Amino acid sequence: MIERIKKLVEQETKIKNIESRLRTQEMVDARTLFFVLALRHTKLSYERIAKVVNRDHSTVVHAQKIYTQWRQNSELFIPHLRTLQNLDDIVVGRKQEVKVNRLTIDRLTNENNLLRKQKEELFKTIERQQERIEQLKKYEPIW
Repeated sequence: MIERIKKLVEQETKIKNIESRLRTQEMVDARTLFFVLALRHTKLSYERIAKVVNRDHSTVVHAQKIYTQWRQNSELFIPHLRTLQNLDDIVVGRKQEVKVNRLTIDRLTNENNLLRKQKEELFKTIERQQERIEQLKKYEPIW
């Protein structure tokens, strides 16, 4: 269950590995989501939960404080609380298919956009090469 929660958080936040030593705000928020969900849905100790992402128990305690701040200032942290609610629904089995499908659609849309950009760049390269060929034809010897 704990690994499933970790993967869901990584998918939702589009972070490849929340075990990273980075302390960017996005990474801290993702780990906070993970810790809150893990505490809600598992009976593991703080230490066991923290070890999943290579941290110690005090990080889990700190995450609880961050979550309390999110709830106290909910208007500032609406996106985080919505994400937490969506993940909470998935973990308990509600909306699972819809959420996974939305994540898949988002991922495929991003890949499609990247492929379109690559295609455009390749067409531009082909166009430049054809222009260069036409320029060089002027210098072909006539036998």
